[in-house]
Amino acid sequence: MNWRHPVQRLGNWLLRGRASPALQQVAVAKSPAVRQSVESTHGHGQYVTHNRVRTWRRRVLLHKGERIRMHMVETADVAWLAMLDDEGMVLACFHTTGVAVTHAHVLDRHVAQFYAPQSIADVLARDHLRAATQAEGSQHLGWRRSPNGVLFWAMTTIEPVVLRDGRLQGFSHVMRTANADGSFANTNAVWPAGSVQSLTP
Repeated sequence: MNWRHPVQRLGNWLLRGRASPALQQVAVAKSPAVRQSVESTHGHGQYVTHNRVRTWRRRVLLHKGERIRMHMVETADVAWLAMLDDEGMVLACFHTTGVAVTHAHVLDRHVAQFYAPQSIADVLARDHLRAATQAEGSQHLGWRRSPNGVLFWAMTTIEPVVLRDGRLQGFSHVMRTANADGSFANTNAVWPAGSVQSLTP
């Protein structure tokens, strides 16, 4: 037996399309309780769907990050690698010579935390992400702050992670110690154009 409140049952009945459009409009307009039930159920459904999409995106980006990290380890490419969502939030962070960074002060924060000086970090980070999206990747030389708080001169390489249909899922963000002229301090740091892109599904 269905013990739910009649108003809730009516709201669900309307959402399932068992009433004509005209009856739905009348019922929702006449009864604030029905309207609240319909809006609440619809909103909850959107919330669940949004969370599922974000969970799936996170899983895809973490998987890609691990593949990129393995590639860098195999080529002795010493660098910091962070996987970002489409808004620039850090989902995972690795150093190719060690284990993944699990510090709460690094994860689930914006990638601007790796930029210096702090007064322009947000602007720089967002500009770099925008440039990477528009040009399918970008490189930038400047002062960066490593996840363990060390300030260093680095070449930052940002590549968008996209699906086959072109939908943006997030970014890979690689920071390598650089010389004053922009050359890599680590001579094994070779990342051919498109190599990250080729790892995307």
